[in-house]
Amino acid sequence: AVAALERIREDVRAAANEAVSPEGIAAEQPRVILLSDRAASADRAVLPAMLAVAAAWKSIVETDGCLIPLLVETGQAIETHHLAMLVAVGASAVLPYLALELSESLKPSEPGGADRYRHGVEAGLRNVIARMGISSIGSYRNGHLFETVGLDDDVVDEFFEDANSVLGGRSLDDILSDALERHAA
Repeated sequence: AVAALERIREDVRAAANEAVSPEGIAAEQPRVILLSDRAASADRAVLPAMLAVAAAWKSIVETDGCLIPLLVETGQAIETHHLAMLVAVGASAVLPYLALELSESLKPSEPGGADRYRHGVEAGLRNVIARMGISSIGSYRNGHLFETVGLDDDVVDEFFEDANSVLGGRSLDDILSDALERHAA
């Protein structure tokens, strides 16, 4: 799992380097970086989305590619809070594909469940950022306007360096082991 995080960092750095000139100016051709966990299978576990997004965003920043959009397609984001946290660590946009699929299939006799879900999440996100005194999602992006609870200082320093840390605890190895155990279950 640690190797997968490193691969994300390397792949994102390479993509961001292609999109940014040596002078730090974005290349003429617009680029986006997409992180997706759709390839998950019985043999392929997914990394926790927040760790993957935080690692990818930090790699983008290291290449001066702050204007490169980071799109996240994940089945791990269900609630408004999940989406808000992914944006807070660097995602430009989140496609919660599993939540959309589930919301559409809950009442097959009533089409439009995905639209209702999307409207609810958008209203919730506007609420979240308004409570912080922020008027646009772009200003909320990578703001780290949250506290980490129960994470080891090394994890906070590596992934969420601008967030307040309360009560240390789980190490990166613990978190990744938990993800692998959940996948195996």
